[in-house]
Amino acid sequence: LLSCTDRFNFDKIHGCDISEPMITAGQARYGLGNTLFVEDCLTFDYSGYDVVFFYRPLQDDDAETAFETRLIETLKPGAFIVGAGQVSLDDNRKVVAKDDQHSIFKRL
Repeated sequence: LLSCTDRFNFDKIHGCDISEPMITAGQARYGLGNTLFVEDCLTFDYSGYDVVFFYRPLQDDDAETAFETRLIETLKPGAFIVGAGQVSLDDNRKVVAKDDQHSIFKRL
């Protein structure tokens, strides 16, 4: 959806989900082709990204914490995380909150 708006100017936007039917539907509906791909957020390498947005991909707090840990461990220093519904970023010393609501973080 970010790629369909003129509010943000990103060179590239990628999206992933573990559900192949969801990716196929997104590719067809928005014409995004291979910029949407099937991937497991718990094993993905986020090091190629400057900004990562997520909206609570996992309902279980322990699984969500594992995802957030993986994200931080593979994300390069200086990259930003926009995490709606995050559960563990406030407690991680490798990121700093950049807003009062604690939904935007910078990787140290």
